[in-house]
Amino acid sequence: MKPTDEPGSLAPHTMPGQASTGLVAHPLSSGRQLRITPGDDWQGEHLEVVSPEGDVEVEILLTREGPVVRVRAGSLRMSSASSIQLEAAGAVEIRAEELRVRTQKSVHLDGETILLNCADTPPAPAQLPHTHAPGCGHG
Repeated sequence: MKPTDEPGSLAPHTMPGQASTGLVAHPLSSGRQLRITPGDDWQGEHLEVVSPEGDVEVEILLTREGPVVRVRAGSLRMSSASSIQLEAAGAVEIRAEELRVRTQKSVHLDGETILLNCADTPPAPAQLPHTHAPGCGHG
């Protein structure tokens, strides 16, 4: 296939100086590029959307454990007609200048310990009294 610089073309472009990696780039009409890097045995196989300035905006790294998705954007919006679920075997961390939660119904926080306005390190479990607030379904 002959490479072309025409935006939206699906003809592959091998990046200069990168012929040995197999990197293929497709220009998009927005000025961005879709870059695809084939990997060997799950090593380095990924897709990227790169801005006209050269910043990686979206990256999908394909690993043996499953895909890793990274998004760097001015804003990120998710919407669903039914529900959105986040699950992690480890921690889920949110860092922001401000966090707002709005619901038309209840907000539920269930956990062994719920800490508010505290240091990053929770106190040892022996220091915490084991009580349940009335009306929380714990008797």
